[in-house]
Amino acid sequence: MSQKKATIVNLAASNVSVSQFSAAAGTLVLEQFYVEEIAPGLTGDDDWLNAAIAALANLVNQHDLKGRVTVIAPAFLLLQKPLKVAQVEKAKQAQIVAFEAQNAIPYPLNEVIWDSQLMASDGVEAEVLLFALRTEVATRIAQYEMAFKMQASVPKLMDVSAEDPKTLALYGCVPGDGSFAANCLLARRLAERGVRFIQLYHKDWDHHGGIKDGIALKAAEIDRACMALITDLKQRGMLDDTLIVWAGEFGRTPMSQGGSGRDHHSKAMTVWMSGAGIKGGIVHGQTDELGYAAVVGTEPCEIVASAIAASSREGGT
Repeated sequence: MSQKKATIVNLAASNVSVSQFSAAAGTLVLEQFYVEEIAPGLTGDDDWLNAAIAALANLVNQHDLKGRVTVIAPAFLLLQKPLKVAQVEKAKQAQIVAFEAQNAIPYPLNEVIWDSQLMASDGVEAEVLLFALRTEVATRIAQYEMAFKMQASVPKLMDVSAEDPKTLALYGCVPGDGSFAANCLLARRLAERGVRFIQLYHKDWDHHGGIKDGIALKAAEIDRACMALITDLKQRGMLDDTLIVWAGEFGRTPMSQGGSGRDHHSKAMTVWMSGAGIKGGIVHGQTDELGYAAVVGTEPCEIVASAIAASSREGGT
């Protein structure tokens, strides 16, 4: 019989607690409970929130907490106020409550998340509970919830032991070696988990000298890894919804620097794209006969616009 599990994080004024429940056959069972105290005497929402997230981080690290989580906001951050309003038709009553909220909530309504709940009615008068949370506080709590999910999911993300040996051979990497190829593999795993924007970079591509040997080594590192990423995404049916943009900061001069290198160059550079409906085999732009300057070029804003258009397709990453 399947079991459903839930993790509840309760942010209280003096502590943060994590409860892990399982539910089967209609029975709720508390499996684990952890608590971390918050230093007393904190003043201001920011001080408390910073202490709360530090306490939560300690719990995550100490007990290897993983999975989805529901966060309960502390009552002292939540404004609650009962109202009595006329019992009228629903749309009219909502207008009355909205008007009363402007007077009852001590912040502009555009600075809070607020709602109301009908508690009781005698047919003439309705008792409504108004509650509100400052948008800034709600956003911070949502960020901490996301941080918890990310911190809890990273160990599983980084564990590539279940990857097919053929996939590892395709990338030509050793798991965890920190290579560009290993990072391309992690990029695919991130995309599988719904991450919308992933940035990879190669830390060493600056050949002011020794370019003949250096470019051969770096091209091998980049070319195979990029080929593997495109192939892997395509085999998994993900390439149509994933845009890959390969680019550098600038180009290199066509003339020598110091006899064996190339200097930074802003007159011409290369960018390529793949996936997300991009048509393959098409070249835009052209340099002069020396490769010094673009005589037919594509503006950076056009590249950005193309990337946005491609990644904005339904399901795009």
